Amino acid sequence: MCDHGFGLTLKEPDTRPTTLTRLTTTLYMLTLAEAPLMLPSHVFREVVRDGRPLSVTRDYRRNRANVSTVSGRIDRVLSVG
Repeated sequence: MCDHGFGLTLKEPDTRPTTLTRLTTTLYMLTLAEAPLMLPSHVFREVVRDGRPLSVTRDYRRNRANVSTVSGRIDRVLSVG
């Protein structure tokens, strides 16, 4: 909570990455080993490597981010699940 001096108390913005764009911005150019250090509540799965799709299972996990990598670094979060 934050009081801005006008008698209004505003909630601080939620800084948790919840959208794919926010996740991509947070993880951009990190390795798969570095990503869990930024978001320890998530599991990361490489589904595209250097533009080529990889074989993956079709199971769903709410805390898993499916990512695309280029030269071993995350360049995009494709989906969560």
